[in-house]
Amino acid sequence: MKLLERIYSNLPAKLQDLAISMRGYRLRRRRYGTTYHQFSDFLKSTEKWTTEELRDYQHRTFLELVEEARSDTEYYKGAFAKLKLPTSMDLTQVPILEKQTLRTKTAMVRNQRRCGSGDEVCNTSGTSGTPITFAYDRQSMQMNMALRDRQYRWAGIDPLQKSCRFSGRILLGKNNSKPYWRYNHAERQLFFSVYHMREENLFSYVDAMNRFQPVYLDGYPSAIYELALFILSSKHASRIRPSAIFTTAETLTEHQRRTIETAFGCQVFNFYSSSEGAPFIIQCSHGGHHLCPESGIVEILREDGSSAPDGECGEMVITSFFQRAMPLIRYRIGDVGGFEKAPCSCGSALPTMMQVVGRLDDVIISPERGPVGRLDPVFKGMLPTIRLAQIAQTDEAVVELRYLPDTDFQLEHLNPIIENLALRLGNSMKIVPVLLNEAPKASRGKFRAVVREYKIPNQNTAQQVGA
Repeated sequence: MKLLERIYSNLPAKLQDLAISMRGYRLRRRRYGTTYHQFSDFLKSTEKWTTEELRDYQHRTFLELVEEARSDTEYYKGAFAKLKLPTSMDLTQVPILEKQTLRTKTAMVRNQRRCGSGDEVCNTSGTSGTPITFAYDRQSMQMNMALRDRQYRWAGIDPLQKSCRFSGRILLGKNNSKPYWRYNHAERQLFFSVYHMREENLFSYVDAMNRFQPVYLDGYPSAIYELALFILSSKHASRIRPSAIFTTAETLTEHQRRTIETAFGCQVFNFYSSSEGAPFIIQCSHGGHHLCPESGIVEILREDGSSAPDGECGEMVITSFFQRAMPLIRYRIGDVGGFEKAPCSCGSALPTMMQVVGRLDDVIISPERGPVGRLDPVFKGMLPTIRLAQIAQTDEAVVELRYLPDTDFQLEHLNPIIENLALRLGNSMKIVPVLLNEAPKASRGKFRAVVREYKIPNQNTAQQVGA
C-alpha cells in the first residue's frame, strides 16, 4: 500500500471526505479546461454530419495519428518503419498491437513529447489478469472527459449535478462501519462502497440516498443491481427517483437492466470505454449503442483475422484518436462486439453496435461482506513478474489466487494482490496462492479474471456479472 493510501486508510470519515474532495477539486481543474470545451463543441457539431463525413474524418485522423506515433514513439518508429499508409479505411496492412507487447514495451509505446508533469496515470482494470499502466497527457484527459460527458448530455444530464457512484474504490479504509459512503464536494458525488453491500447494510444505503436525492446514479451494474433487488424485495421505503442511471465497466445483462429500471423508475444508459483509451460506445434514449467515431476506430475480426460482416460478433481491435500519450493503433483489447445491420431508430449517423461483451467476471460471495462484484481492480499495480492472475472462490470462505509467473518471480510479489483482496473480501476469507502452468480460458477463449466455482444454496444474486 502506498504512503498516501495508508494515511487515508487511517483517517476518520470526515477527513476522508475532505481528502476525496480536495482530490476532486484538483482533478476538476485539470479535466475541464480549454480542450474539454472546444472538443465538446466539436462533438455537438459532428452529430449533424453524414456517414461519409464521419468516415472521411476517421481516415484523416488515422493518418495523422500514425505519422505522430511513427515520429514520436520508439515502438512505432520500428514497427511502422516500412509501413505504407493506407489510402482507404482498409487497415489490414497495419500490424496489430498485442496486450503482451504493450505490457512488456510500455515505455517504448509512450509518446515522450506529450508526457510531462500534467499526466494522469491510469491502470487497466486487469480483466485479462495482466494490468497495464497508462499515462494521459492533459489534452487526452480532457478529450476523454468530453466524450464521457456526451453520454450524460444525451440523457439530459449535467455531469456536475448531484450523483451517487458505485465503483471499485476502497473508500472506508480501516473504518469498516457506518457510514459506508464518502462525499466529494467538488463534483457533488456520494461515493458508495461496493464492498459492504450485505443486506443488513443496504437499509442505511437506501436511507442515505433518500436524504441525498441524487439526480443520477452511475457505476458497476452488479452493485446497482444488488441495490435494486433489495429495494424491490424489502419493505424499506425508497424515495430514490433519479432522472437517469449510467452503467459501465461490466457487461450489463437485460435482466439487470429491467430490474434496475423497475426499482428506480428511470432509464438505464450503458456505455463502453476503457482505462486504455478505447473508443467510446454510448447509448441513446432509443436504446441504440453508438460508436463515437470521433474517438477512434473499432474493427470486428473473425478468428481467422478477416473482417466480420455487420450483424456478426467478433474480436474487437481498436484504434484510439484521443489517447495520444500512449498511442493505441490496432490494439487487440480482448473484448467481443459487433456492428448492427440496421441503423438506430433515433436517426443518428453514428454507427450502431451490438452491446459489447467484455468483462465476464463472477460475483464472489464473502461471508463478511456479502456479494462483491468486479474484483479485477486488485490487480492494479501488479508486478510484471506475474504474467496473469485469477481469483477463484472454491468454498464458502476460501478463494484461490491463481497465478502464472514470469521470469524473476518471487512469492512475495503476490503480497500486494493478497492485501487488496483482503481489503475487499474481509479478513474471514482465506486466500490461497495456487501456481498455474497455463492460462485458463472461458467461452470464446476469453480469460476470466474472477470466477466462482462454489455454488451458494438458494442464492438470489445473479452469478455472472457479464453476459
